[in-house]
Amino acid sequence: EGENMYSLKWYRDNVEFYRYIPSEDPSTTVFVMPGLEVLDYSTPTHIILNNVISDTSGVFKCEVSAGPPRFSTASRTTHLQIVDLPTSRPHIYGLRSSYRVGSLLNLTCESGPSSPPTTLFWFLNGSKLSPGTPH
Repeated sequence: EGENMYSLKWYRDNVEFYRYIPSEDPSTTVFVMPGLEVLDYSTPTHIILNNVISDTSGVFKCEVSAGPPRFSTASRTTHLQIVDLPTSRPHIYGLRSSYRVGSLLNLTCESGPSSPPTTLFWFLNGSKLSPGTPH
């Protein structure tokens, strides 16, 4: 309170990727990191990322430091997760058009690649089945 800002820094997973020190020229430095493309019109308090990928996910921290004589520091962290959904619906393999009563069904349900990995569930007549339970 009442102190001048010395620096404002951004980190992903404790690795600095953006630094703003108003007393320096240039005042802004952007460090190259895989999965982080900081757009030029970002500001110290508003980072804009382009072409995010799954690897962009992580713990982001904004850290503000005051100037002399105390150089006090405050920071906030948050977790950012980039979600990449499958491009198609799940597909069931091994299904025939008809079965006899008492027949064994051996079916496989697969989904396309995603991040985080897709979680699939089986339903029978609208009721969710428990894994490993015969029905």
